[in-house]
Amino acid sequence: MDPIFAGIVSSVALVALFFIGIPIGYSLGIVGFAGLTYLVGYDAALAYSMRRIHDYIAHFTFTAIPLFILMGYFALYSDLTKDAFSTARIWLSKIPGGLASAVVVASALFAACSGSGLPAAAALGRISVPEMIALKYDRRLATGVVAASTPLAVLIPPSITMIIFGILTETSIARLLIAGIIPGIMAVGIFILGITLRVWSNPQLAPPIPGTITWGQRFRELRKISGILFLFFFVIGSIYAGWTTPTEAAGFGAFGTLMLGLVRRRMGWNEIKKAVYESVYVSCILFIIIAMASIFNVFLTRSGVIDLLAKYLVNLHLSPLMMLAVMSVFYIILGCFLDSISMMIITIPIVYPLLVGLDINLIWFGIIMTIYIEIAAITPPFGITVYALKGALGDMVDLWEIFRGCFFFFWLWIVILAIILLFPQLSLWLPALVR
Repeated sequence: MDPIFAGIVSSVALVALFFIGIPIGYSLGIVGFAGLTYLVGYDAALAYSMRRIHDYIAHFTFTAIPLFILMGYFALYSDLTKDAFSTARIWLSKIPGGLASAVVVASALFAACSGSGLPAAAALGRISVPEMIALKYDRRLATGVVAASTPLAVLIPPSITMIIFGILTETSIARLLIAGIIPGIMAVGIFILGITLRVWSNPQLAPPIPGTITWGQRFRELRKISGILFLFFFVIGSIYAGWTTPTEAAGFGAFGTLMLGLVRRRMGWNEIKKAVYESVYVSCILFIIIAMASIFNVFLTRSGVIDLLAKYLVNLHLSPLMMLAVMSVFYIILGCFLDSISMMIITIPIVYPLLVGLDINLIWFGIIMTIYIEIAAITPPFGITVYALKGALGDMVDLWEIFRGCFFFFWLWIVILAIILLFPQLSLWLPALVR
């Protein structure tokens, strides 16, 4: 069998394994190792795979990933999501759809101390959705805004996704993290504007909240998020100023979040154990996917599939912007069937030569890639944050009701993606200032 044909058959086999329910990490490992065995023999494939996994996973920069995950779980068990929502609720509840907008702001605040949105989807869903439903908010709006806004954690630094992207493309992780700040703030603004206009045009979606709120109450509430803001400015500010590497900043961030929980007397020994256990569990799953994907990508490279695909795309003679538009359609469709990390790890080795050949700025594409991942998190049938929210809410809402609620926010993410594609400097201005 021709190596290229073997690569194509293996890719089809990989999709088949996904659909019959074999975990993604194991599917990648099985197909990648079987393909290498076909190309170079069993003994060579085994020796190479073991060495590849060790050399790849031993990359020191990967240390930042479990540390940022730990930081996120410390923040979760310190009830920082509750503080963020409480403060945003007081400040925004009087605008049309104010509680839904408060969810967006709370998601952004939690994102500032977490590299993943899944913990926030579950925690914020349990806090905000019952309250919105009790106040007669439209159920699709109430659930959709939680599922669609919590993925902001992969855009607003610190971001696990950007760390992995930086390692895969050998791009400055510090600049990638800083690049997410302006697009993240812009995304929050577009979400709030979209919710406000939608509810203003149809007030039945979100009835006004009774009662009055004084400015004194608003400013007193800011004390609740002072710890979150301090952690964000300390972690990201130290990276921006060149005082720490992302890995060092992740360590300081995890320790600072732990201290914040202890000082506020919200974390005991049981909460610390749960945070550490869940961080280890998530990190292990993530590193299994990364390790197995590295073997699969080596097989695709040796089979010649990647070179063939890259040459085909280059021969289309599209402009960089048109190529990114085509890739956007491809990634949005692919995100319906793959989880975000797997989607990125599998495809980056394929598109990387193309990005370099078209002279596309990798930091800019890192932000674009992150938005692809955020869209993938809410698209059926594999929208991972939708399932996390459903798991947290149980029988309170139907799964497809959440997916339908995400439809409006899907188009908001498309608007955000279009703006980032048309105005690259939104992603590139701040990173250019990093020391």
